[in-house]
Amino acid sequence: MEKKDRRVYIIIYIFMLLAVAGIGIVSAVRFGNPFRVDRAKENMISAASGWTDRYGNAVDLAHLNRLEGVRAGQSFSIFTSIPENLEEGTQLCFRSKNILVSAYLDEECIYHSETPKEALNSNAYGTNWHYIFLPEDSAGDSLEIRFIPSYDSAKAAIDTVVYGRVEEYLITVFQEKVFAIVTCILFLFTGILLLILDIPINVGQVKNHELAILGMFSIMIAVWCLVATYVVQIFTGDGRTDHIMSCCLLMMIPYGTILYLYESFGNRLKILARILLIISAVEFATNVILQITGIADFQQTLFLTHILLVTSALLFLVVMIIHSVKDGKNSSLLFRILRGVGLGSIGITSTIDIIRFYFGSYSDNGRYVRLGLLIFIICYGGSSLEKSIDTFRMGAKAEVISRLAYQDGLTELGNRTAFDECLEQVELDRQREHIEIGIAMFDVNNLKAINDMIGHQMGDQLIKSAADILRNSYGKEGQCFRVGGDEFVAIITGTQVMERCEECRKQCEAMIAEANNSKELPFYIRIASGYNVYIPGQVEHQTLKEIYRMADARMYENKKRMKREDPNAPIVKKGETMRLKKFSGETSRLFGHTVILKAEDNPAANKESRS
Repeated sequence: MEKKDRRVYIIIYIFMLLAVAGIGIVSAVRFGNPFRVDRAKENMISAASGWTDRYGNAVDLAHLNRLEGVRAGQSFSIFTSIPENLEEGTQLCFRSKNILVSAYLDEECIYHSETPKEALNSNAYGTNWHYIFLPEDSAGDSLEIRFIPSYDSAKAAIDTVVYGRVEEYLITVFQEKVFAIVTCILFLFTGILLLILDIPINVGQVKNHELAILGMFSIMIAVWCLVATYVVQIFTGDGRTDHIMSCCLLMMIPYGTILYLYESFGNRLKILARILLIISAVEFATNVILQITGIADFQQTLFLTHILLVTSALLFLVVMIIHSVKDGKNSSLLFRILRGVGLGSIGITSTIDIIRFYFGSYSDNGRYVRLGLLIFIICYGGSSLEKSIDTFRMGAKAEVISRLAYQDGLTELGNRTAFDECLEQVELDRQREHIEIGIAMFDVNNLKAINDMIGHQMGDQLIKSAADILRNSYGKEGQCFRVGGDEFVAIITGTQVMERCEECRKQCEAMIAEANNSKELPFYIRIASGYNVYIPGQVEHQTLKEIYRMADARMYENKKRMKREDPNAPIVKKGETMRLKKFSGETSRLFGHTVILKAEDNPAANKESRS
């Protein structure tokens, strides 16, 4: 399929997807369930106003801890009149924070929230949802809500207060939390995606893990935001455990932020980031110990976490601004845009929610910062991905350069440089550990003759075939190197090296015989070899160079013996097509013509090739 055709088909497919989405939306609007959220809201009556204390003073349900006389562990009452026009089965529904709630009609208790069981010695009641059934004849009566705060300093509140049916109430609650829940899902998806993208970039290499750290940070934020929506408590019914989890996740945010900075700009932060990481870890461990021992719970030590949050946020902003100013010109336009949008979003949304926290409602203090965090993570994930890909490319280039420096290009064995460094390391090991060392030398016969008779391509094939044989025989016990055009070396260390060298030699000869008996290669493989072994204690003051020279001398003795024992050994196999370059000692130019030549019928060429 051509590129233009493929692009057209992709565009058509996108339009088809958009059409399906449009049809679904129109269908949902036109034929949707008549019981919609707006109808559920119509059936409910707000109960957020009209509350007073026992002296008739108006009460702010969002700041119950500010009422005069409210103390931790002591009961305090607020009152309201039940409307006249309530339908049968109506309930008073609301959410509470850090208070224990009871409801009374004419001094008769009609509702009492059970005191949560002790969870890690926590004094907090957390967030809880309440549904108080109102009797049919209670219209117009005075309803008393008695509450007991958990703390003097922590905010105690009642919000989302309505008269209505529970199912309708939950529908409206979920509608209000849809954006927050979707944001949490996106956090989770982004975190998992970043973790997955980090794997191929760092496989087999020691790289930084910006993406993985940002992914774990995103997943943690997703769980924290989900707990902070207070929707989880509707299903669990346990506000205390959710409160503990929220505090623990909040304590991890400074550590995750500093760790990301350290991974991204560790060389610049140096000692500062390490100190803050240690402080954050110590703060987390200290708070957990204080909570478990009952000395102080997470709510009472929350100010420490707030200090670290502010410190890590300021450090993050300073580092990002400095990085943008100093290194911005060296970064791509996309990199600068992503980081700018990420910083701007988290700065603006955090400012909005801070203002709402001190001057607005307590219902959802993280409404906008969730969106800012999501944009930030997506933007910085994208910029970190770009940076990681560039690092991966540079690492791949460096790896190729390193491989070219230490690897023979034709055989993929170690080259002369790799052999020299290996020999130095083996000498150090010999002096330190007194190990046995075996050095085997090899020389591939008839390389020049094969180059002349059937071309350099077949000569390269001879070298590669010989390298494969040596790799499969000696490479299993040690390391193999190509140190010259037709010269190879193997080094074997450890124990029982003499026996292992002999076993490798037998395997090598068997493989050579198998290759010569097959029809896959047009030539015969003949490899001269010789080895020498250093055994501690047998020969004193013997160096590796002396072992190397002895192995080389034995290899040449083997080479001479092979020629002496079989002077007319054929070089190429019968009936093979050969491109003749030299015949009977004279140069012959055939200009592309090929001839059929039997090696046995060309003694002159054989004689010259063996000379």
